[in-house]
Amino acid sequence: DVRVAVLHAVASMSLRGSQDAVACCVDGCTDPSEAVRRAAVEGLTRLSHKGDEEAVRAGMALLEDPSAMVRLAAMETVAAVAQKGDEGVCAAIVARIQAEPTRSVRVLGHAALA
Repeated sequence: DVRVAVLHAVASMSLRGSQDAVACCVDGCTDPSEAVRRAAVEGLTRLSHKGDEEAVRAGMALLEDPSAMVRLAAMETVAAVAQKGDEGVCAAIVARIQAEPTRSVRVLGHAALA
């Protein structure tokens, strides 16, 4: 898919914190394609500075994605970008852990809370 290739290129060629690159990835998080959503949220992990609220919001929204692979990538993004101790983020992670059928997502959620 061309959109996936574009997101990978944006994530690999842009500087961390680039607002345009982060915006591109945030937009990709709402794409109908699972592969695009996954590439977009993975790009947020690479491009976002710690505490980037836009990236955290996009990652948290994808914690509810139908795809376990997207949820896993979203959990990685939230864990990497959110400020430690953010109560809203912690609550969202706990809720995801409780509802999550996929072990790897639950394990990453527990690691994010540690």
